[in-house]
Amino acid sequence: MTDTQRDYSTAGEPDTAPTYEQLVDACHRLNNECNELQADIDKVAEFCDERADYITSIENCHPDNDRDYWRWQGHAEARRQLSQKLGLPVAWPEAPALTQPVEEARS
Repeated sequence: MTDTQRDYSTAGEPDTAPTYEQLVDACHRLNNECNELQADIDKVAEFCDERADYITSIENCHPDNDRDYWRWQGHAEARRQLSQKLGLPVAWPEAPALTQPVEEARS
């Protein structure tokens, strides 16, 4: 058994079939673990979804406020990179189409 595998067997001997109660206990443990993982997934998705707030802050930032601009830029970039690595949508703002020249995409 590797480090990433867990032993959900409940019987003491490999030849002994688990009882109904042991199977129910194993199912409850699996269900609890799935709930914990889902809670972690929700936290990560919420973190990534905050990117839009940082983009809005960047766009509304005063030109003389370099400190906040670069701080918000870092937060937005971290969320974009994490979203891409996890295969989550990078919903906002949408990137310009790759077939358009950059100058047309900015106008």
